[in-house]
Amino acid sequence: MSLKRILSSLHRRLRFVYVIPSRFIKNVCEVLAFQILKNSSQHFAYSLKNRGGALNLENLYTLYSKYASYKHYKLIQEIKSNRRIHFSNTHNKSIMWTSAENLKDVSKLIKSNSSKNNFIGVCRGSRSGEEQKILENYLGKGSNVFGVELSEAASTFAKTITADFQKLPRNLSKKFDFVYSNSHDQSSDPKRAFREWIKVLRPGGLLVLEHSRAHGKARSGRQDPFGIETELLPFVLMSWFTSKLSLVGIYTPSKELDFGHRYFVFSKKV
Repeated sequence: MSLKRILSSLHRRLRFVYVIPSRFIKNVCEVLAFQILKNSSQHFAYSLKNRGGALNLENLYTLYSKYASYKHYKLIQEIKSNRRIHFSNTHNKSIMWTSAENLKDVSKLIKSNSSKNNFIGVCRGSRSGEEQKILENYLGKGSNVFGVELSEAASTFAKTITADFQKLPRNLSKKFDFVYSNSHDQSSDPKRAFREWIKVLRPGGLLVLEHSRAHGKARSGRQDPFGIETELLPFVLMSWFTSKLSLVGIYTPSKELDFGHRYFVFSKKV
């Protein structure tokens, strides 16, 4: 085939080619990439496009909203805790999400960010009471660590307070030197929960959160209603409680359990 005939053939075909604007391609690629990455446990994807122009904190986290009532939420949490506690009692195995090694890290952070020699602290969502025992051991003689657990099945465990960590007894106000949790994703009202946790801290007390991709949007749902990524949690907390908290530091565990695994340490302002 001669070059003239080839060019003539190409010309006929090119008449049916549509020009696609580069902006359209860019938008399609953005949408596809976000959809692929948003449910990944290894990567963090967040759309910076903001409707209306104003920053809305509610866009930064996921909150399961299909509970019929507070009683429904409480029932779901109790079923989950009861199942885990029963497993621990039956098989004599740990049901902690965290590890003893991580709690050793946490105890070091508490000691290094406080001038005290012994501590009174509390773990939120303590289930079988393992966390308070381990922390108390690492913090040393003279320290007392309690737990708060929603399920009545935990009432037999030593130093466990049976209550919803979103609605704490008033007599706990300003009682503790630190609050530790890796269960904040189980809150149906995270702002209220954190407000309650701050209330029970003494001035200068520490709020220590252990967080990873396991607490993110991809794994949130009926049992773990609050989902937020590691990169956004401190921003949201400081936006909510600017007048009450200071961010002390963000620390990497000596042994990471999951992607985005970090310790966040906040101090209650005097």
